[in-house]
Amino acid sequence: MKIKWFSANITLPNTINVWLLFVVLTSCFACSEKQDKGGSSQIIQGLKEIRPGVDLKLFRNILIIPSAGCAGCITTAEKFVLQHINELDSTLIVFTRISTKKIFNLKFGFLSDKPNVILDFDDILGQNGFSSIYPACIIVADDSNKRIEYLSPENEYSLTELLLL
Repeated sequence: MKIKWFSANITLPNTINVWLLFVVLTSCFACSEKQDKGGSSQIIQGLKEIRPGVDLKLFRNILIIPSAGCAGCITTAEKFVLQHINELDSTLIVFTRISTKKIFNLKFGFLSDKPNVILDFDDILGQNGFSSIYPACIIVADDSNKRIEYLSPENEYSLTELLLL
């Protein structure tokens, strides 16, 4: 069966092959974003700038939640933190790119007193290389094998893993 596509006759199987190739290539590039590539060390340096003297050895994970980006992903991460804050003692929770202190305090005011919560009002993490639109979890339990997992529609279960680690 032939169809007319952009003023040229293209067979339907060829069109499907082109779209499949596009989807496969897009998937490959999307997965490469989840590799660390040294990003965790820049983020850890930024955390030490935000809160000097923070002892990162007390935490097995670092959960970074930007206030702007993938709205559904950020909302999921925020709800998760609110529901499980008492179970996340071994997770350092960092809110970054906070637009205003007032709005943050209305949503999460009680969290600012928690010892495992850091507020990055000045986007220090952004200045140190964190530019993801997705919330990110840095697994730091094994010092020799740090990795970053991004919470995205394709990786919605990474938050649940925080409770298991």
